[in-house]
Amino acid sequence: MQGEARAWLRTRSAQYALLVVALAAVAPYALSLSFGFVYDDRPIIVENDAMYGWRALATAWGHQYWPASFGAGAGSQGLFRPVTQFVFALLWNAGRGSALPFHAWAVALHVVATMGVCALLMRAVPRWIAMGGALLFAVHPVHVEAVASIVGSSEVTVAIGAIATCLWLWRAESRDEAGARIGWGTAIAFGTVSLLALGAKESAALVPAIALVWWWGWRAPDEAPHPSLIALVRHAWRVWIAAALVLALFVVWRSIVLGPIGVGQATVALGLRGADGSHRAATMLAAWPTVAKLLLWPSHLAMHYGPSLVPPRTTLGASALVSLAVFGFLCAAALELASRGDRRPLAALAWIAMAYLPASNLLVPTGQLLAERTLYDASIGAVLLIAWSASRLAPLARATGWRALAAAAVIAIATLGATSTATAVLRWQTNYTLFVSGIEADPAAARPFALLGTWYVEQGKRERGTALIARAHTLEPGDVDLSLLFARQLLGLHRPGEAMVVLEDATHRDPA
Repeated sequence: MQGEARAWLRTRSAQYALLVVALAAVAPYALSLSFGFVYDDRPIIVENDAMYGWRALATAWGHQYWPASFGAGAGSQGLFRPVTQFVFALLWNAGRGSALPFHAWAVALHVVATMGVCALLMRAVPRWIAMGGALLFAVHPVHVEAVASIVGSSEVTVAIGAIATCLWLWRAESRDEAGARIGWGTAIAFGTVSLLALGAKESAALVPAIALVWWWGWRAPDEAPHPSLIALVRHAWRVWIAAALVLALFVVWRSIVLGPIGVGQATVALGLRGADGSHRAATMLAAWPTVAKLLLWPSHLAMHYGPSLVPPRTTLGASALVSLAVFGFLCAAALELASRGDRRPLAALAWIAMAYLPASNLLVPTGQLLAERTLYDASIGAVLLIAWSASRLAPLARATGWRALAAAAVIAIATLGATSTATAVLRWQTNYTLFVSGIEADPAAARPFALLGTWYVEQGKRERGTALIARAHTLEPGDVDLSLLFARQLLGLHRPGEAMVVLEDATHRDPA
């Protein structure tokens, strides 16, 4: 299958097909090229003094991701993403503060990732199924936040790192003589890509593990040989040493810049603050159906997932238990298929699990309960699973003459996806359109009201803004940061008595 795929890629039909896939990746996001800096783009890029001047290309490698001037909570998150900061500094200074280069960069990354997904799929499914899978990936609505939001591009960079390491191992295996161990050249290239991905976002720590499992499992059942994991570890031992050294280097580097690794409760998502591991697990396991729906095909998107959409839990409820049961069943079925020679479903599920794990709040609490941008890499695993399912149904389609119908279904789904994605992209046009969409998606969430209220205050409409912030405070009276924001706006309206009541209530809730 590998040789046939390479030969086909040199044909004119393949070039046309790849062009269609690339255009499908660009089309839904074309309007984003006219957008400005929205939401987190502003504090991380526009309002960040560390971006100004060409010296920022050097200083990007030695300071935290969130600017300290943005506030103690954000500045103390301990995020270290020097590659992302370097790219942003380069685009900011080269573009003289224009948002166009940033959005063009984000869209270009999505195109590269889509082409990479196509290559991944061709390793073990028929080429037209691979093309169809890449087409669906190109227009998947869950990618909107990662591509339309500039700072979300770090998620796409991590995904490209995972794809590149997988393809590098495949290339090395195909090129080397049978039984020959993969050399230091491949190991150095693998380590370099891993380091760049880590510098883009910390979740790339699991990229080598994803690459190993994909290399082991994403093979056609009739392909020989089917080496074991241990055999592949031995075959590429230089690669895994390079990956371990890169991870150790990054941890030391980050510790020198930011100090010891730790998680402050002020930076943990509201709903998980103060929760222990069992409570986090109960909360996040109950959210797995939402995650699965987003990965397969979301019916609606939200800019923010707070406690109203992901309610905090203290015990394993019915939804959490069902989620565990379904996941356990899928893993058991995939293991059974692997024992029969088809490892592809297991590789796809492992990709989803490992890509989602850093943002899942199961290992450590993070700054969000759930965010669509963090599912960009995990969606590759979902596409692998869909492509495998299609490959199992392909013989039936050929036998019944339904190939044309199947192709029409893929085109229809891709068209629907492109339309949904393009519509969702428009929400990221300005802060106003984004925050309004957040309220529409979840009227019970406090954060969109607070953000929209702050936007109105910045526009000089303090009365209107304070009313919205008051609404947010009513929805989340236990959020101390929100109480402080509300009190500050009341003082700005010369209403100190009301501000004092808000502060006294906040102090009673949180004496610290």
